[in-house]
Amino acid sequence: MQFEINRKIFHMSSLLLPILYIFASKVVAIIGLLIIAGSTIALDTARHYNPKVQELVDKYFLFIMRPHEKSGSFKLSGSSYMMAGFLITAIVFPKGVAISSWFVLIISDSCAALFGSKMGTPTNHGKSFEGAAAFFVSAVLIGVISHAIVPYPTGFWSLTFAALGASAVEYYSPQIGIDDNLTIPISFAILISIL
Repeated sequence: MQFEINRKIFHMSSLLLPILYIFASKVVAIIGLLIIAGSTIALDTARHYNPKVQELVDKYFLFIMRPHEKSGSFKLSGSSYMMAGFLITAIVFPKGVAISSWFVLIISDSCAALFGSKMGTPTNHGKSFEGAAAFFVSAVLIGVISHAIVPYPTGFWSLTFAALGASAVEYYSPQIGIDDNLTIPISFAILISIL
């Protein structure tokens, strides 16, 4: 449980990005994310090949890495997928949609992990219905609140269905096989845009 708490505290530190985007233009956000995402992915890749980079990364981030993310696994960490998801949604979708999808990823994914770990009964793939429910409820609330802050064309039912779809993506992420830090914001943004 302490591992999940530590990981989600770090996860929540990324709230700074959607907050900054509220006040920044789309162009400035994209340029900033190109730099952040590029640096994150480069560092994340380099740690698997360069002992000095690995030592630096492990010193500060090993305590929040899942086993499949650790140096030597030759896999990207959740942070790289998150930054890629932020960059893609910033480029493809309107500002308000992107910001909502980022808040949903950061807060709802944390709610699912913490609530699921504490109160849930894991299914055969490690997720719980209780965690999925926490994700869904928080995603609806976040969608409504963020829509009020940075409006974009949508309605309550569209937000609800987008939250439900993103909940399903989070719940089935082990079967999907793509890190949910990438699939959650993209799926939420797509569903908001088409519903």
